[in-house]
Amino acid sequence: MPKSKRPVIKPVLHHWGMRTIKFDEMVAWYETVLGLETVFGSPSPVPVAFVTNDEEHHRGGFFNIPGLVDNPERHRSTGLNHIGWNYDSLDDLLDTWQRLREEGIKSIVDTDHGPTFSIYYKDPEDNTVELTCLSFDTLAQAVEACQDPVMIANPMGAPFVPEKLIAARKDGLSLSEIHEKTMAHEYAPEGPPPGPELIM
Repeated sequence: MPKSKRPVIKPVLHHWGMRTIKFDEMVAWYETVLGLETVFGSPSPVPVAFVTNDEEHHRGGFFNIPGLVDNPERHRSTGLNHIGWNYDSLDDLLDTWQRLREEGIKSIVDTDHGPTFSIYYKDPEDNTVELTCLSFDTLAQAVEACQDPVMIANPMGAPFVPEKLIAARKDGLSLSEIHEKTMAHEYAPEGPPPGPELIM
């Protein structure tokens, strides 16, 4: 394929769209988990809902197209693996974990990947949703951590029990202290660590 000599003008990710057969349930779940609100909805020509949780006119869309069927083999086929949502702080991430647990929504994997703390969920149609925040004070430190041989050897990172991180914050531990202890498996759950298949 011939390459242009023009430089790439890099856009930023603006929105996503999702086909669904559980339209109302999916819209409600994303409202609860991410605080998305429907800016525009219509039943015609197909049921649609355009949603956002910031000042943009929409950040996502749900489409209930006639004839859709669930694909039980989705985890064996190519396609989007997950969508990640970033928080400004570990405190915000842990507060969200607590709120969702009170709502009856349980995480499937809680891990420190190295550059980020990440908590994973499954939506009503079994899509993976990642909630995340930096495990370092600066983005530059997180980017550098991506080259750490420990992370390269184990991208899943070190699993943690969210309650233990909440307790550590109440005890006054800093972000870097919690990250260090998490990577040393001091906050690990009992049993074998989760495998990547859980978040696929």
